Amino acid sequence: MLLGKLEKDGSRKPGIIDKFAGDTRSIISKVALEAENKGLFEEAVRLYELAKVSRTTDVCIESTKNVSSLYTVYRSQGTAAEKSINSTFYLLLDLMTFFDEYHAGHVDRAYDVMERLKLLPLSQESVEERVAAFRSFSDEVWSTV
Repeated sequence: MLLGKLEKDGSRKPGIIDKFAGDTRSIISKVALEAENKGLFEEAVRLYELAKVSRTTDVCIESTKNVSSLYTVYRSQGTAAEKSINSTFYLLLDLMTFFDEYHAGHVDRAYDVMERLKLLPLSQESVEERVAAFRSFSDEVWSTV
């Protein structure tokens, strides 16, 4: 609890740093930026939220780009993964795109992504087909959805 804690209601519970510094937001923001620069995106998001700085979406987008470029480098080196790993990776990237679009308020684009992925039944006729397909997804997809 050095920097404080984000409560469920969104308020910040003071940490030890509050005893020694007046402007904790700028200090926590600097720590968040350092975490972001080191590629610790989840930590950076939590710290930005703690500091009440609106960089969360930018960090998530940057994280998505880094994951995608890392995979591109991996593939360009001639390292081949199993087909199931490749399809799971791309499905997870598409899910990230869906959530990015949804949280950015682009509901129509998010719907288009979900329609293209065919994960959820969007009509009564496709329920059985989607349920059967969903059972075949890997644990990584299950835990995300």
